[in-house]
Amino acid sequence: MLLSKIISSSLAVVVTFTCFKGLSEEDKPYYTRNHTWALGTEIKETQDRNIYPRNAFLPSRYLLYIDDRNKTHTISGDVFVRAITQDGVSVYVLDKHVSKYPFAESVGSHEIVFNSAYELCNIKPCDTPKEGNIFPVSRGDAFNIIGSEAGYIEIAGIQEEPVRGYVTSSRLDELRDHGLVTRTDHRHPRYKIKKTKIHTISVTCGKVLEGTLQIDHDKLDDVQFVAESFDLGNIDYDDKQLVIADGQDYGGDGQSIDFFLYSVLDTASQETFNVAAVYKTKCEKEDFQKPKNLFYENVTFKSSRRDLPVKLDIKEFGTREDLREETGAPYLISINEYSHFEAVMKKLSKKIGDRTLAGFALSEINVSCRFSERQKRLGKCRSYSY
Repeated sequence: MLLSKIISSSLAVVVTFTCFKGLSEEDKPYYTRNHTWALGTEIKETQDRNIYPRNAFLPSRYLLYIDDRNKTHTISGDVFVRAITQDGVSVYVLDKHVSKYPFAESVGSHEIVFNSAYELCNIKPCDTPKEGNIFPVSRGDAFNIIGSEAGYIEIAGIQEEPVRGYVTSSRLDELRDHGLVTRTDHRHPRYKIKKTKIHTISVTCGKVLEGTLQIDHDKLDDVQFVAESFDLGNIDYDDKQLVIADGQDYGGDGQSIDFFLYSVLDTASQETFNVAAVYKTKCEKEDFQKPKNLFYENVTFKSSRRDLPVKLDIKEFGTREDLREETGAPYLISINEYSHFEAVMKKLSKKIGDRTLAGFALSEINVSCRFSERQKRLGKCRSYSY
């Protein structure tokens, strides 16, 4: 369930994401002024050049935690600010798309922010919204919780004038889980995540994971957890080796394999757990040329706190498999318009069972198309739906 593609090297690469507490006097998060595509902070090596992949789509009023709002970075001529999103993802966001003042100062002490358009009931009960008993909520509208009774939550906000509405607590939880609302009274981001690439068992394009592998650059315990999670084989601690079991099916023609370990701290409960991940990537290998990774055929996550793995397949999502030139980096999902984000978050949240982890996972497997390609309404980047 977790995840972010990283530059290969001879040593394990570790990325640590800093965790913040949420809407408090201490942190004062900022927010996105409108929906935007953010850049990952780790440069990716591609066949053609090094790039900052567009791995995060951020809805309106998404919370951003920034150490110094006045510190900016120029990338390809555009001005960005570095931030941690409410899902715990480290990103560069266009400076003009980030609020000038913290959320509490400019929006107020609102507990609910709609990240998507919605039809809110103005009466209760309201099981079947009709034209006469609903009013539209726009992306970015913020509301206070002013009461609850019999399973209904009453909320109040200001559009052109003060408005009040009702939503059931179960429906509000569903909207939150699908990424359609942000609860600013909840801890953000909830998880603190460290990611390590396991080089011992990762194989490049065309090679197969087999035989006895020497564990020189990875930690034995890290390799053991990942190996056990995917039944790869047995660890020989005396000789620092991993003996791959017979009949494994990792690697081969047209495929590269990368294994990762995600160490996760739940900052609410202080529980720690691990997640093993394997990325199977479709690749091309031509004579006398560096192999080219095209897209992730599938990604599987296995958590120490869940019995069953979570497998995400590019065919399951229906993502086009010919977007490599438009994305500039391998992908499993490519979010190129707002409807893509809403549909993908619903599916990911349901499969992973955790809204925040789903948001983090999305940043690991998504690479959006370049700006010029996203603008082509009939182009391949927007000619499909999730």
